[in-house]
Amino acid sequence: MTADELPEGWEVRPVGTIFKLCGGGTPYMGERRNWGGSIPWLSSGDIKAERIVSASKCITQEGLDSSSAKLCQAGTVILVVRSGILKHTLPVAILDIPAAINQDIRALDSGNRLVPS
Repeated sequence: MTADELPEGWEVRPVGTIFKLCGGGTPYMGERRNWGGSIPWLSSGDIKAERIVSASKCITQEGLDSSSAKLCQAGTVILVVRSGILKHTLPVAILDIPAAINQDIRALDSGNRLVPS
């Protein structure tokens, strides 16, 4: 679709002007203090529904602080950008909870202006 074919009132804009973009990370697995906390931590395998309400693993605040994992607010759009599943599917979801993401996921945060939580 070209800019001339957009519905009336729509406009073409760079993604970065609408969303704050960020990637994630994984706390060091060998450090027990990083894991088993209360912060949901998502990997690509957790992105199986349109709305995310839980995660298979949780990290601690220390795990979040000591890694490149990012805490995303509820209402953030997340998508898998690195995984074998991308050969046939592009997993995209909206967070219904605050959650940290790993390096296989990218977050598009509109500050809840566009995607209500």
